[in-house]
Amino acid sequence: MNFRTFVLLATLISISYTSFAFPNYADRLKRQEVEDPSSPTDEASVAVNPPPAPGPPTFKGTKLVHDPFHPWRPPRDGDERGPCLGMNTLASHGVYISSDGIASPSEMIHAVQGASAARPGRLELILPLLLMPAASTSTERLKFMEFSDRYGDGLYNLTVARELRDQLLQESIATNPESSFKNVRYFTAYSETVFPINFFVDGRKTEKKLDMDSAQSFFRDMKFPPDFYRSATPIADRGLSGMFKVHPFLPGGNLDGNINNFAVDPTSATFETPCVLYEDILITVKTLYPHPTGLLRQNLIHCLREFYPGVAAVLSRECVQQFPYGRQ
Repeated sequence: MNFRTFVLLATLISISYTSFAFPNYADRLKRQEVEDPSSPTDEASVAVNPPPAPGPPTFKGTKLVHDPFHPWRPPRDGDERGPCLGMNTLASHGVYISSDGIASPSEMIHAVQGASAARPGRLELILPLLLMPAASTSTERLKFMEFSDRYGDGLYNLTVARELRDQLLQESIATNPESSFKNVRYFTAYSETVFPINFFVDGRKTEKKLDMDSAQSFFRDMKFPPDFYRSATPIADRGLSGMFKVHPFLPGGNLDGNINNFAVDPTSATFETPCVLYEDILITVKTLYPHPTGLLRQNLIHCLREFYPGVAAVLSRECVQQFPYGRQ
């Protein structure tokens, strides 16, 4: 089984099992199907049951995150950094997460709740955004700044976000013969576009507008801007619905490996049929793990059970909870 594929999917369903930076655990999941957890083995490979997802943070409200106790430092030899700019920044400061960049999804949820006042429940479903690169390449950063100048007077706001998302979508259709914009990607594409506004703007500001110096600090340096405060109120994907209304788009993709050959996929989840997204995720899980046994099956049951409350809270309470591997 492919370890990185498992981690991506495990993160998508908000489990609390494996590491964020994937250090030296490539065979660990494979062993779960054959190892007895009680059998003697070295400490590094001991299989454990994943803990439940963290509850809501005890402190609510804005507070200083970039403080003297959490100075920025560049990654050392052996430190890990992933594709998520937000998680990388937290690691660079050692804020709620280890500075070596290694953390479980459970620890990542705790870190984001503490550093950005992310809303409990919703965070479990938007955790995949934390692992997505947002304007991380130099070309993407240039486009990010270009659209901020054109539509936001040098600031990244919701107007910029909706125009940039529409442009990126049109470019993908015109240049990528494998362009696909449906199910999970359909939902996360809009969410990741508002992510910098919700998470990277100083919590003391009343207007959600991201200046380019702060953006560069996160995107290029993985560093909090000086004297940075987290949001004063719980946040998640604020602004998403308004952005979608300006540029509505049905899910689909390019057909037959040809550019500019986009067709709507009527089987994909949409904002009007959110429970289809839940079903699509379960299909993916079952495709990857058709006949799990032992500890792997046990952890899949646990992970899917932990995932469902986020589905009900964010997608729809009408989504019927499913148990593809049984209840226990």
